[in-house]
Amino acid sequence: MPNVTVKDIARRARVSIGTVDRVLHKRGRAAKSTIVKVMKAAKEMDYQPNIFARNLSLAKKLRFGVVMPRSAQNGGYWKLADRGLLDAGKEFAPFSVSTAAFRYDRYSRTSFEKAMRSAAEECPDGLLAAVVDPSAGIPLLTDIMSRIPVVLFDSYIPDVSPIAFIGQDSYQSGVLSGKLMSLAAGDGEIVAVQPVADDHHISDRIRGFADRMGGPSRIIVEPLDGNAEDDAAVKALFLRHPDAKGFFVASADVHRFATYAAAAGGKRERTFIGYDLTEVNRMHVETGMIDFIIDQKPDVQVRNGLTLLYRSVALKTPPEADRMLMPLDIITKENVRYYRA
Repeated sequence: MPNVTVKDIARRARVSIGTVDRVLHKRGRAAKSTIVKVMKAAKEMDYQPNIFARNLSLAKKLRFGVVMPRSAQNGGYWKLADRGLLDAGKEFAPFSVSTAAFRYDRYSRTSFEKAMRSAAEECPDGLLAAVVDPSAGIPLLTDIMSRIPVVLFDSYIPDVSPIAFIGQDSYQSGVLSGKLMSLAAGDGEIVAVQPVADDHHISDRIRGFADRMGGPSRIIVEPLDGNAEDDAAVKALFLRHPDAKGFFVASADVHRFATYAAAAGGKRERTFIGYDLTEVNRMHVETGMIDFIIDQKPDVQVRNGLTLLYRSVALKTPPEADRMLMPLDIITKENVRYYRA
């Protein structure tokens, strides 16, 4: 097997990249059973160590920045990304790679620009960035990309050329949600909730959903203030559509609708579909209030994004593709227990 990497061995042996590095290069301690698994996988895959890459990774310390919204925003979605950052930090520590998080208020252009500039100055080896506002991101990204490598995750931004993008195909996730809604909700009014009007990938989800459902004749698209501190907007939507058979919420905010419906008397044969297995969304899936969650795995996006940066900068290995799309996982009450809490 040509060009076998440490990551390939880690996947075969079902251990972390850091564990493989410790075993192969005799750095630190590992359980005897782990050593046997790693060495067996390396032998089976005919692993040949890349001495140049190894020496490079040991000789130079790298610092990568991760730019994303504040943890508490978007229904706890960014807390999941934090978990990926923590996991990546542990995996890359043996390779002299450090990471730093730069948070911004996703509703403030000034906050975003400040975080991006600070990250570019303090982390000269590369950035992993989630840019939720294309109008603010494109000019700044273009400038930063001329100086350091950048990988985008979560939100695809047209008209820029990062090393790679990692995330879902937003339009197809909307199409999938439309198919699920058509199967579950049957005939009747369907409401597609758009939490943020200027978010490119949320707009793509709505467009895919509308196309699959048959357009304006079948669904009603409603805006929602995703930055609201109370749920008055959610209540107003329910009052405007008391007989709606389904609500598609194009973000992690679906829990707000499930919570309101539960407090207002229960599900009443409505179908709720949304995104992301946040703690509160998981609770509503387990109780059956939320029917379907499309999971984006932001923790995996962050880990994979930092891996791409490392391979590009330290190992001079370009990504296999400029768009690396995450699977469209469907989570329900029946399978939620198999997903990471």
